[in-house]
Amino acid sequence: MLTLARLSAITLVAAVVAPAPFVAASQPTDDLDARLDAMIQRLDDRREQLHVPGLAIAVVLDGEVILARGLGVADVETQRPVTPETIFAIGSSTKSFTSALVGIGVDRGELHWDEPAFDALPGFRLPPAEGSESVSIRDLLCHRTGLTRMPLLWASGTGTIDDMLAAVPRAEYYQPFREGWLYNNVTYSMGGYAAAHQAGEPWEDLLQHRILDPLGMDDTDTARTALTDNPAAALGYSWNDESGTFEHLPPRDLRLIAPAGAINSSVNDMTKWVTMLLNEGSSAEGERIISPRNLHECWQQQVAMPDGRGYGLGWMIGSYDGTKYYEHGGNIDGFASALVVMPEHGIGLTALMNVTASPLQGEVITMVFDAVLGSSDAPAADAEPEQGLDRYAGSYAFDALGGDMVIEVDGETLLCHIPSQGSTPLSAPDSQGKRKLVVNPTIQVRFKENDAGDVIAMEFFQAGSHIELPRRAADGSIITPEVPFDEAQLRGFTGSYHFPPLNDNCTVLYEDGLLSMDVPSQMTYALAWDAGNDRWRFRDHADITLVFNRDGDAPAASITFSQGGNTHEMPRVGEPSADVALPTLAELTELREKHTGMSRLTPGMTMRARGTVSVSHQGVRGEISVLARGPYFYASASDLSPFVTSRSVVTPEVAWTRSAMTPEPETELPGTKLYEVATYGHPWTPTMPFDQYSADVRVSGIEPFGDTPDAIVVVITPEHAPEVRHYVDPKSGRTLAIRASIPAEAFGDVPFTTTYSDWDQTDGVWFPRRWQSDNPFTGESVVQITGIELGVELPEDAFAIEEPATERTPAAVGGG
Repeated sequence: MLTLARLSAITLVAAVVAPAPFVAASQPTDDLDARLDAMIQRLDDRREQLHVPGLAIAVVLDGEVILARGLGVADVETQRPVTPETIFAIGSSTKSFTSALVGIGVDRGELHWDEPAFDALPGFRLPPAEGSESVSIRDLLCHRTGLTRMPLLWASGTGTIDDMLAAVPRAEYYQPFREGWLYNNVTYSMGGYAAAHQAGEPWEDLLQHRILDPLGMDDTDTARTALTDNPAAALGYSWNDESGTFEHLPPRDLRLIAPAGAINSSVNDMTKWVTMLLNEGSSAEGERIISPRNLHECWQQQVAMPDGRGYGLGWMIGSYDGTKYYEHGGNIDGFASALVVMPEHGIGLTALMNVTASPLQGEVITMVFDAVLGSSDAPAADAEPEQGLDRYAGSYAFDALGGDMVIEVDGETLLCHIPSQGSTPLSAPDSQGKRKLVVNPTIQVRFKENDAGDVIAMEFFQAGSHIELPRRAADGSIITPEVPFDEAQLRGFTGSYHFPPLNDNCTVLYEDGLLSMDVPSQMTYALAWDAGNDRWRFRDHADITLVFNRDGDAPAASITFSQGGNTHEMPRVGEPSADVALPTLAELTELREKHTGMSRLTPGMTMRARGTVSVSHQGVRGEISVLARGPYFYASASDLSPFVTSRSVVTPEVAWTRSAMTPEPETELPGTKLYEVATYGHPWTPTMPFDQYSADVRVSGIEPFGDTPDAIVVVITPEHAPEVRHYVDPKSGRTLAIRASIPAEAFGDVPFTTTYSDWDQTDGVWFPRRWQSDNPFTGESVVQITGIELGVELPEDAFAIEEPATERTPAAVGGG
């Protein structure tokens, strides 16, 4: 009934990651041109490998543009080539311009970084909370308001700034005010609007008069028409992995949050911006744009990001061989960007692409730094070939990428195959055993052995992240590392523990010899035993460690949780549920039928439901109506005016949606997306048989969920979509909640939890009246059903697809 919007289309978030340290310069500086040429060849090869239609790149060194090049095509259909003059949307790289506009206002005495934003922008308010009345422009520009993403307020472009101002105070905080970094384009834009209000002109005009005109950025604009009407503009695309084709995405109207992401530009124009940044705030001609003091203020860390990097004011802070650099990427429908400056070495770069998101945004940083600074990952000419490489060959499970990293031996080199990203050789190991991915030295891997010398895992290092990828045995099972605990002891660790920072309970699970921790609104993290330190850690985040506190062999009473120097005690909630009998799937299905009446939900049964919708973390409310016929047909319509209205239709062959949240007015959702919306969104999901959409169903275990200490876990594994976990009431067989994930281009898999409650009966069938869905990017949504009718007459066009579907093989989710 509620599904995630296509997050990739509305992220406006930087997808740039920090490069790895470089090796000291080993090549003479007079072959810089040759190194740049080699870098461009690598970049172009990687562009094709990662399905990026076109890319423009420019590099500035010591005030001089040393490279400006176009690669690939601006238009897939006509094959029009990209040039340095091609116009792209730069997305959230716009934020660097807005923080500079605030700094210019500070220079002129019009406003101050730390003045209350309520004073600088009349009409702006945060929700009531301790300290929130003192929210400053600095708070807005570093994303520490405690409010999470609010795409519903701006992505459709149908509301107004006044509508946004009215919605923000109605929103709920996702975390306490000023206690962390939560990316929010709406509140960031308010910082830009505050500068414009104090200057007495619209933000777009302020940008033009104070930055674009003085720098001579004549081909830079903020209007959507700069992409639709300019023959020099690139067309935006996304790559469809299922069809193996590019899909054109029309540009989004970003007027409501223009200060957070509306700029369109070329790399030729962007070099003027980069030159000014490297020139301490003055143009190449010496005209002062912003004072060095307030430019540097933008680069000072204000808050730590979840990945360990720092965030300034519209800039992310990274380090390359101990030297700081500042960057901000951007992603918006059909376009991606990277903007980077390293003042200490006088290096700046800008890369613009016509695809929604790509790993290339991060990889290009290392490529340029390595080329300009003379780094080389090539082995010495007299190096001996490495022996015994066959022992590393195999598959290593990488849950975050939804597949396996596969290592093969290619002559005297190890070749690494990355899911959906192609292949790359690995370098020889360094003194720590780490090997760099040759196409992206940002990433390093290291093979892990057990006491017997067998390779059992591969460690993955990138941007401060340390992830352990377990090796698969020949039969495809995960190789489980030895731990100093038997099964009974491991089950003594299972159960729910209260985590104070989330004000919620995390659940430790045991399955197939492995422990994991289920974190609400995030995901289930596998745990690995750290024998050297006598503790557990997250397999995907080595800096997160756990110590189970127990008396002898008694169940653990609490967990000591440590991350980033912070420690929290997590007391146990309830008792472990290992002794409760696990029912068979047949027994659970029989129980479900007895207490839900699901047998009445036949293929011919019709349904009409209506209710209200509250998107609490975005301050948006509205109404929803749903029609259904059997388990394979349903249509929903929601009205969240003035921000969004939408209609979706699902049939066995196709899913279709019309919403201003999607890049196109009408969007077909085939294949994997069809399965997702059918499984997660159908109003009968918590009542219908578990095997309705997939025959791969198993009763996995017993875990606490909410107030139910012994919920039955049913795992459904579809053929072409992520796993779905049902938490089932052991007394009634009803689904208490589902947990799953939806892929999003700029984020990877986005986990979510939907909880069902307020069960009531209609004509012998029990339905939940309350659907509460949570995910870490857009927060909580609640559907409250106010009326249900069964056996109603539906309009003939209730499930009509208003736009003809293209010819394709149906991705069946069941019979008709």
